[in-house]
Amino acid sequence: HGLNGNEPVERGWNARMGSYQAAVLNVKLRHFPGFAAARQERASRYAACLASTPLRHDGFEETEVPNFYSVFHPERDKLRRLLLDQGVETKVYYPTPLHQQRALSFTSDRPLPGVERWCAEHLALPCFPTLRSAEQEQVIWPCSGHATNSKPRSEHGRITLPH
Repeated sequence: HGLNGNEPVERGWNARMGSYQAAVLNVKLRHFPGFAAARQERASRYAACLASTPLRHDGFEETEVPNFYSVFHPERDKLRRLLLDQGVETKVYYPTPLHQQRALSFTSDRPLPGVERWCAEHLALPCFPTLRSAEQEQVIWPCSGHATNSKPRSEHGRITLPH
């Protein structure tokens, strides 16, 4: 569908849902209020615990239901490796700014420094509804340790993002 690896080379979309996906979604919708509240609790805890670190974050509105928690750091890749070493899977959703991707290169032929900085520094932390408090601490501690150059610790199992 217009992809070369992870980069779109053509404009388009894929919006098809089969009957199986619809049936699963129908069951999951019954659990949505609880899942939404759990995600909001995780995001609120991130906001409180990471407030005193040099990490920047989008902030958090009580009406949001985040799929992941966004943080920004000038040494994003170093922080990402540190988290992975501690068993925490993270994600970089937009490594290349949209205006620099072939499919949308017509949108701008000039630098967009704010967008480019966002893409270079953004990191998505896990924020799924079943993330336990101890697992979230496993995410928070290295973020704080990285920011202060103190040695991180790992006492819990691996945290992988749900697919």
